[in-house]
Amino acid sequence: MKICVLICGHATDYTQERYGDYGSIIVQFLGPTRANWHFQIAFDADYDLEGFDALVLTGSAATAHEEVDWILRLKEKIRHWYRSQRPMVGICFGHQVIAGALGGISEINPKGWEIGNVKVQASSPLPQELQLFQIHRDHVRHLPEGFQVLARSGQTDIQAYWAPGVLGIQGHPEFAADVIVDLIQKRLAAGILNQEQAESALQSLNVPQDVDVWQQTIWRMLETGRL
Repeated sequence: MKICVLICGHATDYTQERYGDYGSIIVQFLGPTRANWHFQIAFDADYDLEGFDALVLTGSAATAHEEVDWILRLKEKIRHWYRSQRPMVGICFGHQVIAGALGGISEINPKGWEIGNVKVQASSPLPQELQLFQIHRDHVRHLPEGFQVLARSGQTDIQAYWAPGVLGIQGHPEFAADVIVDLIQKRLAAGILNQEQAESALQSLNVPQDVDVWQQTIWRMLETGRL
C-alpha cells in the first residue's frame, strides 16, 4: 500500500533535531510493523496524489479556517481525494481542515486552549475512555453531513470523528511527551499560555496516552476505510 503523508506545518527545532519533521514522525508512528506499507512524505499542497492508496494530513500551527491561498488549495485537494473514495486521516490541523473542506466548520474554541494529556470519552469500537495528548486552541464545531463523533472531551465536543474512508483526530497520538513539553514551553515563553496552564499541562504528561489504541484505529482506517 502506498501512503502519502502531507506535511501541513513545521516542527520546532527541538523536534526536528530529535525526531525529524512531522511527516517523519507519522511514518515512525505508523510504519514499523507494516512491511507492505510504502510512505511518501510531501511538503506541498499541490503535490500530485495520483497513484496513492491512502492519505495522512499532519498537524500545523496554521489556522485551518483561515482564507489563505495554500489552505484553500489544500481543501480543494481534500475534496478531490474524498470523491475518489480512498482512505484519509487527519491529525490536529489535518482533522480541522478535512472537516472544513467537506462542509464542516472549524473555529477558535471559546473555551480556550486544550493542552497536555487529556481524558476523552469515546464511542465503540474504541474503549469508553482514552488518554490523548493535546495542544490546540481551534476545534471542529460542526461536522460535515454523514460524519459521526467518535470521541469528545470536557473542553472539545469533537475530539475525533469518522465517516467511511475518513478519520479525524484532534489530539496528537503520534507525539512523544517531550514534543508536547517543548511546544508548551515555547508557548509559555511567548506569553500565549500562562504559568498555571503550563504547569497543569506538564504535570498531566506523567500519565501515558493510549498510543496503541489510536495507532490501531488509524491502521484500520488506512487499510479498510472503516473503524
